[in-house]
Amino acid sequence: MVQPTSHLNLRTTSITAIRSTITKKDFKVTFPEEPGKQLFREIQYPASTGCFKVLNFEQEVLEAKDGLADLGTETWALVLKKEGTTLYGSDEHQFPVVVPANTVFLCRSRSVRMRVTKGKHNSTIVLWKASSLPKLAESFEKSKRHIAAQSVFPLHANSMDLLTKMVNEPHRNFELIMIGILYTTVGQIILSKDDVDLCPIDHLFPESLRPLLQMVRKEPAKYWPVPEAANIAGYSGHHFSRVFKQYSGMKFQSFVERCRASYAIELLLTSKMSIDSIAVKSGFGASQALRDAFKEILGIMPSDLRGFNHKGG
Repeated sequence: MVQPTSHLNLRTTSITAIRSTITKKDFKVTFPEEPGKQLFREIQYPASTGCFKVLNFEQEVLEAKDGLADLGTETWALVLKKEGTTLYGSDEHQFPVVVPANTVFLCRSRSVRMRVTKGKHNSTIVLWKASSLPKLAESFEKSKRHIAAQSVFPLHANSMDLLTKMVNEPHRNFELIMIGILYTTVGQIILSKDDVDLCPIDHLFPESLRPLLQMVRKEPAKYWPVPEAANIAGYSGHHFSRVFKQYSGMKFQSFVERCRASYAIELLLTSKMSIDSIAVKSGFGASQALRDAFKEILGIMPSDLRGFNHKGG
């Protein structure tokens, strides 16, 4: 049975005070190439009043495709991206937002452009009316942000674990639990800046590895041979490789490549540097290596990301 975690304080909000309901008109996603296709599975909950709508998007996307999400008046969306990568853009936001796996995305823009990349996608979407949670809406509006994204790790791990449990095991008090999740998650988003983190440092990583991981994230373009990395961590080369794979699920060089890709994304969105120059500056060296990494990690090419960095796609 799912229970609220101790950090979710629900005393200030009464479930009876939530009166705005979500209807089919409040959330519409269209892909011109596939009109009318059923994209989302709605999660049904006991004793639902319709104040929240929870949808699941689980698809294998064969080729990257562009679409448009239309949120109804005062409709907000929280997306937990578990697999795949999606690009989002809105007129109110200067740059597009890259939302890879293990990312939380929050949106209050009425119209959002989106590009769903090639590969397997799995996302949970929570919809609600801003008027349902006025204090929360007031706080986020003061931040002057319309779309925001942050890594699940470490700030949102507990809340997103709870959300996943609710989807897998519908709970009769889900609306009360959802209020706690939203207050906790949106509050942390307001207090922290956006990030595109392809290489999050999970809380499960042993302390002996953390200084090394922070160094790589800070200087991804540096040459990072395994023997040097193992020495920094205080391990033998073989033991280091085994422990790193055990805790991260990837080889150390894959982690380095993801750190470089995160840096390359920042340069692609915020600079006018050529792709060749970005490949060098981010540590990939050759532009083909950068393209291969983007294709493997994000399912797109660097040019696709830069091409999306304009209103209208």
